Amino acid sequence: MDVTTAWLKPPSKAGGLDHLGIQQPPTRIFSTLLPGLTVVTDRVSNYSFYPWVIWAHLQDGGQVGLDFVHTLRRAECLLTLIAERHAEVTGEAKLLHSLGLVGRNTLAPALREDARRPIPLGELAALRSENSNSYFKNRYGGLGQYYLGSLRELGILDRVGERVECSEDIGIPLAIALDARVDRSAFFRIVKRGLAVEKDLDRLHSLCPCHLAAHTPERELLIDLLFARKVKPTTTDELRRQTLLLLLDLAFRRGRVGEAPLDVVFRAACLTGSIDGGVVWTPPEKWLRVRRAWATYERNDELSIAVLGIFWTALRLLDERDGRAESAREVGALVSEAASAVLPMARALTLREAIEETARSLPPLPNWDNEKHEFQRSQYVRASARDRDLPGCLLAALDTLLAIGARHSEPQPYLEVGIPPDYLNDYPLNLLSFHRKVSGEWRELRLADWAGTLASEWGVEAHLRVALRKLHHESLDKFLLYVTDEGIRRRQDAEPPLPGFTASRVDRAVRFLVDLGLATWQQAEDATDLEDDEAVYQGASVARISSLGRQVLEAFRG
Repeated sequence: MDVTTAWLKPPSKAGGLDHLGIQQPPTRIFSTLLPGLTVVTDRVSNYSFYPWVIWAHLQDGGQVGLDFVHTLRRAECLLTLIAERHAEVTGEAKLLHSLGLVGRNTLAPALREDARRPIPLGELAALRSENSNSYFKNRYGGLGQYYLGSLRELGILDRVGERVECSEDIGIPLAIALDARVDRSAFFRIVKRGLAVEKDLDRLHSLCPCHLAAHTPERELLIDLLFARKVKPTTTDELRRQTLLLLLDLAFRRGRVGEAPLDVVFRAACLTGSIDGGVVWTPPEKWLRVRRAWATYERNDELSIAVLGIFWTALRLLDERDGRAESAREVGALVSEAASAVLPMARALTLREAIEETARSLPPLPNWDNEKHEFQRSQYVRASARDRDLPGCLLAALDTLLAIGARHSEPQPYLEVGIPPDYLNDYPLNLLSFHRKVSGEWRELRLADWAGTLASEWGVEAHLRVALRKLHHESLDKFLLYVTDEGIRRRQDAEPPLPGFTASRVDRAVRFLVDLGLATWQQAEDATDLEDDEAVYQGASVARISSLGRQVLEAFRG
C-alpha cells in the first residue's frame, strides 16, 4: 500500500511579485470596484462565446460526437485561429481581433506558411495528458483557467457538480444571441473533424471579436449585464457600473489625441481630479464616491511600489555582499548608507522636516504629468529597477513616500472602499499604518535612518512573516531570504522581483468598452504589428468614446 506523509514532503518553491503582502489592500479595492472582470478576462466576447459553446453542445451533442471537455477545448482553439486569421486577412491590428484570446501564443504559429496543413485542431486542443504540446493544462482550457469564476459571479454560468451549465435568464439568451452571427453547423463540423484549413477559418470570420460591436442583440445583452441596465443593481453591480461610466466620462472629456492610454489617465484623474494638462475633471456627484475609492487604490498602489522598490534595492545591495548579513538591521544599514548618497538632506533632516520640505516643493496635485509629481516618481521606481539603477530606484521610492506623507493624511483611507479593519490585521503594510508611523514613531528619525527602517522592518521582517505564512498555510517556499544560525542569507536561485504596480483590471475594462462599441481605438489602424499588452498600451491605442458610448453615458448621467 502506498502511503504519502504530507508533512515530510518538501515545500514547493514559488515565485511571485508581492513578497511583502503590501499589494493585497489595493488588489482588494480593485476587485471590489470591478467585479466580474479579472486581469485575465481579456475579451468580453467570451462572455457570450462560452455559454454558446455549452448551449450548442447540448443542442448538437449527437452530431458532434465528443464529450464536453473535448468540444470546449477544440472550440476555443478554433475561435483563436479564426480571429488570428481574420487579423492577417484584414491587415488590421491584432488588438482588434485575436489579442487576448485563449492560447494565442501557442496557436498562432499554426497559421504560418510552413506549418502543417490541414491545421491539426484536435492535436492542438488535446488534453495535456494526451499531448504534451497542447495549449493548456487545465482540463476546461481557458474557461477553467480564466473565465469560469467571472462568468459564475455574473450569473452567466452555473457549476453543478462537474457540469458547467448556462443560466436560464442570462446565459441562454447570450448563447442564442451569438448563434445568430455564426454558422453553427460549419463551426461544429470542424470541431468534430479536428482539422481545419484557412478556407474554413475565413468562412467563420463573423465569430471574430471584432464583429461583436456591430451585432446589436448580443452587444445589447452584454451592455445590459455589465451596466445592470434593466435590473435593480446590487451593490456590486453599482460599483462596476459607476467605474465603467467614469471611464466613459473621462474618454468623453479628453480633448487631446495621442496622449497617455485611458487606463493610465483614469488612475491619475481619479487621484488628482484632473485630466491632461491639469484640466479639472468633474464627473457627476453621484459617481464621486467610486472615484474617491479609485483614488485610495492609486495612493495605495504608489505606496506599495515604493516600498517594494526599497526592498528590491535592499536585496540588490545584499547581493553585492555575497548575500550575507548578520541581521535585518544590518540590511537596513546598507540602505541607510545608500540613502545618504542619493539624498543630500538624508543625514541632516528628520522625517518630519523632510515631509515639510517636500510639501513646499511638490507640484500642485492636478499637475500629475509633472516629473516631480508622485504619480510620475512612482512610475520611475519600476523603470529604474528594470535598468538595474539602484540609486535611481531608491531615490524615486523615497521621493514617492515623502510625497504620500506630505500630500495624503486621511485618518480612515479605507472607509469608503469597504475594507474592514480586521482585513488589515493580516496585511499590516498599508496606507493607514504608514500614516500612523509617519506621524508617530518614525516622525523624528533622520531620513537616512528612516530608509533603513523601511528596509529592515517593512522589507526584511515583513517578507519573512509573509513567506512563513505561505509555508504554513500552503506549503510554498516563497523565501527570498533565510534566517540561519549565521544570520540572514539570500536565496541564490531567485532573482529579486522587480517592483511593479498591481494589475488593476482597468485596462481590461477599457478593452471591454471598445469591444462593445462604446469606445474606439484612436490609432489602432496604424499599429498592425502590436503583439502584446505592453506594446498595445504604450500610446498606440488611445481610447475615445463612440456615439453609442455617449448615448449610454447620457442615459445614466440623467
